[in-house]
Amino acid sequence: MSPLLFRFFANRGITMQATDYEQLELALGRAGAVMGASECHGTLCGLHCVGRINNSEQLSSRALAQEGGEQQAVADCRQALDELARHTRDILEHAGLEFEPLLPHDAHDLQARVEALSAWCQGFLGGLGEAGSGLLERLPEDSREVVSDLVEISRAGLEVDDSSLDEQEGAYAEIVEYVRVGVMLLLEDLNPRAPEAPVQDAPSGLH
Repeated sequence: MSPLLFRFFANRGITMQATDYEQLELALGRAGAVMGASECHGTLCGLHCVGRINNSEQLSSRALAQEGGEQQAVADCRQALDELARHTRDILEHAGLEFEPLLPHDAHDLQARVEALSAWCQGFLGGLGEAGSGLLERLPEDSREVVSDLVEISRAGLEVDDSSLDEQEGAYAEIVEYVRVGVMLLLEDLNPRAPEAPVQDAPSGLH
């Protein structure tokens, strides 16, 4: 992973969005969706980074491409995705200070959490892909490294060994934070904010 971003890792806590994750996962399952909660959130974030989403319709069409649930379950799922899209947009449009990838709570099995993180990155990269093949050429080197790392994380696998579970938990938390900070870097590079106007000194009084 890019050494540049490791300086952000020290003493950072990871707060998972347990309730939102569980509720969305349940709604997606009832609707027969082809995507899980983490992949949906990653897709939303990727689409937002490249300015390709104003509502949840694009996500709904992907997640519910093969609707297998009853009509009410599908309607409930669409509503849940719409709420997720609004919440995600609000956070990312306000400097992303509260942004976190939507992942299972720490109480879930580590293997399941790693798989969800991999799915989140797959969704994010799929959203970024809406910008076309020229995306990487527009990015600074640091952000290109982040994209490359996210590709590797999206392919990640993990064999949990009880003798090294603490180390693997630490590594997982570190990777989650890397993803969080890396996405914020990509968001800034793809959507640079206009610099604030300099504050001018008040004119001196007449003498």
